[in-house]
Amino acid sequence: MDGSDLRPTEVVPFLSATDERLRAAANWVLSHHPDWGGELAGWFRQRLTASDLADAERTALDHQLHILTRAEVSQQLLADAITQPGFRTDTRVAALSAIASAGLKQSPASWKAAVLSVLEAKNAGILPAAVRAARTLNGDAKIVVALLALGRDASQPATLRLDALAALPAGAPLDGVEFDFLRTN
Repeated sequence: MDGSDLRPTEVVPFLSATDERLRAAANWVLSHHPDWGGELAGWFRQRLTASDLADAERTALDHQLHILTRAEVSQQLLADAITQPGFRTDTRVAALSAIASAGLKQSPASWKAAVLSVLEAKNAGILPAAVRAARTLNGDAKIVVALLALGRDASQPATLRLDALAALPAGAPLDGVEFDFLRTN
């Protein structure tokens, strides 16, 4: 869509259209403009925290969070969606998934802090998504420590512990307890 004069403000009104085809077209256009994330961060924040949204609109918004991975203001919104009150659990998981698939060479510090907060709090509803996101941020020493702690936590499900250990960077030291756990699972 390069070269188009289409602006985000022209598409946004159609995201809430009553006509399903029009709404789907607006979502398609939005999904093809990751460069609009910065301009739409405020709109996303308002809609994601609104209490009057239909489930279909909430789901569509969650699927669009990937466009928020490029601009600094929208990256902060993803971190806030994970750590701040007012966001649904599904939105938190979607934000963590967007971070996991962002593919940035250098992830913002706000993402690292948000993922670390989930890993340390061990919120069961979003912990698997946080482990997937941590895999892409695991050069951070604090995240490595949190992943190791999660891998050692016998109160957690074995699959989650295995995922946490698998998310460690290559060459991360494992002690005898982790090694035995890996051998038996």
